[in-house]
Amino acid sequence: QVVREVDVCDDADRLAGVGEVEMALWMAERGRGALELEASSTTTERRDVFDRAMAFERDEIDGVDGWTRVDRRRGRTALAAETMTRQGVGSASMAALASSSSAGQTSEETDDANARALVTLRHAPSFDEDPDVDERLVVHYGRHKGGMVHSFKLSATFDAPPLRLIAVAREWDLITQWNVFALDSTITLVRGLTNLVTYTALWLPWPLACRDTALVVNAVFVGQPPPAAVVNARVDPKTCAAFTSRVSQSSAIVLTRAVDPGDDIGIGYPKNAAKRKRVRIVGNSGARIRALPPEPGSARLRTRGDLVLHVDAQMPFVPSSLIKFILKTMAPWVHRMIDSMLKSSKYFVAPDSMFQPRIDANPELYDVVRARFAHEGDVE
Repeated sequence: QVVREVDVCDDADRLAGVGEVEMALWMAERGRGALELEASSTTTERRDVFDRAMAFERDEIDGVDGWTRVDRRRGRTALAAETMTRQGVGSASMAALASSSSAGQTSEETDDANARALVTLRHAPSFDEDPDVDERLVVHYGRHKGGMVHSFKLSATFDAPPLRLIAVAREWDLITQWNVFALDSTITLVRGLTNLVTYTALWLPWPLACRDTALVVNAVFVGQPPPAAVVNARVDPKTCAAFTSRVSQSSAIVLTRAVDPGDDIGIGYPKNAAKRKRVRIVGNSGARIRALPPEPGSARLRTRGDLVLHVDAQMPFVPSSLIKFILKTMAPWVHRMIDSMLKSSKYFVAPDSMFQPRIDANPELYDVVRARFAHEGDVE
């Protein structure tokens, strides 16, 4: 895949990767001025991203007001109960959903998506067989009454280091290779180490059928920077002796927004995009990836991932059965797939695995990730 690269804010991205931008903002707030950053649009952009990342962390991840927790153990819908059985997925319910999902898709696209979904879900392990899954994945849902925006908050813990989850998120064009619901996934423009423009199309049951979205994805690291950041910034250690981050531990904050008219979209959308209906990701949507201490007796970090999406479905009425399908079938399946990928040599470590060649081919980015979490014991 050929992706056009644009040399925008690379220097600021590199600085942000190891903590200097956050340190500079902290010092500027206190009038120290020990670290000079050129006053440019690049610096302004990174400051804006940093401020929005802090707001995302504060408002969307830690608070639960206005959200309803989805409990898969009790009160499961007929759809969820029928499809997630000990024997696998009942084909009748999925086939009924699939047969109604052709609006807005070509017949070939619909048939292929239905076949992939049915085969994969039929062989998916039952969540009843893994009672502690609710402790590893927490799902919340929220909606303003009468509005078209549906909000989803998912939090999960993974027994793998942060670099791997970051790789799953960064290597966007690989989504179709592991996510049965994905019809298209493309990186259309690379603007910097952590700044992308992406296109994604998902299969959904009736009445939404296929929906796609185009996003500007921008990430920044927040939290206590590693000691190397102080050295690289050429700042007198005495000046930084009292440095205390507003976030107690390193986190990667990934912010998303819908592509707006006039945005540069690089190589453009795939040809099927013209036939699909688009949803918009609105508000302060994004994700946080942070390290957790190892389990007792282990030296390997775990990872906490938190995802918040505010989705404007572009339609006034979305049946509750579809929302329940997303919350109780799709989200748990994707979580389980990611969980298994992060621990498998089929996806990591092995030279012919899915993600490891990408990591090895992009040391500029992934060395920054290693450096960012190195002070917390991440040896990956």
